[in-house]
Amino acid sequence: MSHDYIPGNGTKSPANSNGQGNGHTLLTDELSFVDPIPSIQRWTEEESGTPNTSRDSQKGSSPASSKNRRSGRVDDTQRSTSTAIEFSELKDGSLVDLVEDPDNSSRTLLAVWKDGKTTYHRQLEQDGEVLIPLARDGEVFRHVRLAHSTEPYQSFTDLLASVARLIMKCVDMKAENTFLVVHFVLFTWIADRLPVTPYLSIVGLPQSGKTTLLRALSLVCRRPLLTADVTSAAFYEACSQLNPTLLIDESGTSGDNRALRQLLRMGTTRDVLVMRKSRSFHAYGPKVICWREPPDDPALNSRCIEIQMVESDVTNGNEVDDPSVRELAAKLQAQLLQFRFENYRKTSTPVIAGIEELNPRSREMLRALAAPFAEDKEICQPLVRFFKKRGFFNLEPLPPPENAVLTALFAQIHQEAHTGRVLIKNLTTKVNEILETSGERFRLSPRKVGAVMAILGFSWKRRTNIGWMIILDRADQVRVHKLVKSHGMDLNLDRFIKADLRECPLCMGDSPRTELQSDPR
Repeated sequence: MSHDYIPGNGTKSPANSNGQGNGHTLLTDELSFVDPIPSIQRWTEEESGTPNTSRDSQKGSSPASSKNRRSGRVDDTQRSTSTAIEFSELKDGSLVDLVEDPDNSSRTLLAVWKDGKTTYHRQLEQDGEVLIPLARDGEVFRHVRLAHSTEPYQSFTDLLASVARLIMKCVDMKAENTFLVVHFVLFTWIADRLPVTPYLSIVGLPQSGKTTLLRALSLVCRRPLLTADVTSAAFYEACSQLNPTLLIDESGTSGDNRALRQLLRMGTTRDVLVMRKSRSFHAYGPKVICWREPPDDPALNSRCIEIQMVESDVTNGNEVDDPSVRELAAKLQAQLLQFRFENYRKTSTPVIAGIEELNPRSREMLRALAAPFAEDKEICQPLVRFFKKRGFFNLEPLPPPENAVLTALFAQIHQEAHTGRVLIKNLTTKVNEILETSGERFRLSPRKVGAVMAILGFSWKRRTNIGWMIILDRADQVRVHKLVKSHGMDLNLDRFIKADLRECPLCMGDSPRTELQSDPR
């Protein structure tokens, strides 16, 4: 049997579901394994139903109970060949995803998308292997919201507007922030097709709507898992087994959040594996983190799109649990699943013109959010403008050692007597002056300064009778200026630079020529 359709009994159509029964609440316990389905039920050919081509043509063909549901367990031979899946691409071109059984919220079905139509199954047979849906009987999975079906939508623009309407029903925030949140929601539905995922970082005072926004996002993101605390074991299990959108309320996290930040830094790149006790896990996936203030972690912050929340005087907003909000959310979940099916194979990292000035991480995040709409300039260009504005106001800072060495190099190449040769011991003296002026308590040795120089990409050095010397040719000087432009400097350089920077063509924005004027080597 292959692609047998589950019959409809007319008792409850997926379109009539209002999203209730998900058990979607804040988790405070450690996430656990999701156990596989223990058995498969037999189904006969006479039970096949009609695939849903649209919402108006279903006429009771929804997934429903079968008279064979009590027919007993399969034998051990058949059970041993079954595979529980959460998503799959089949050889015949079908896409298979999980949906919630509208008649029983504790059970899952397989939604199969092929040739523009969706059918629903309790099991599938593929090359002699029986595919069954991942069971919803684990402590984690029962808290994850699933769509009940697919439903057509008019256009990308209409879908974005519908998600925005739901968010604005629950939360009062700036239009620019709503725009970003909506794009992030759609991104969660195709995130597993892309190599990099951005995070949302929601920042604000208590009573500013941070948790309300998290709960609103839990209605429309793909497989949302809302949690107030998460351990490393739980984090890896959830990401590896379910590919959820993690919504983390950091204000509920006890103790130091350094462990949480380390986990988050590992989860932005798809192909990175985490090894724990001889097991490998994927930490990749979209995540939303709610903070009182951004963490003192430049590496993590550079992976986040920050949404700043402020107290609102609006008092007539809808509650997240309002029936009208839940009804709209159920409809959107169905449309977003159809969006995923229609665009899954089309989605890849796009080529976007005019973003060369952005730093690499900003380019990655922009491409991820724009991936489904890269061909639609009307949708894509506002994203480009936002990231260019973000790149102008939010430079990615370097760690203090790298910042001090870069600042010292910048000062050195603007000295009137600069010859392209810099003694490491002299550079170290200037680096430590900069660290002292910046209020840092540590100091760098000449060996450490040399190592930082290599990190920054300046490794050409020569040993002389007065010590190690770094050679900075014209291309290296251009690179120093580019690094300063990308990362900025935290220090006023007046006490270190006597030259007028307005006389430097690189500082004044002239297109730098990278060929050597004279090679000091």
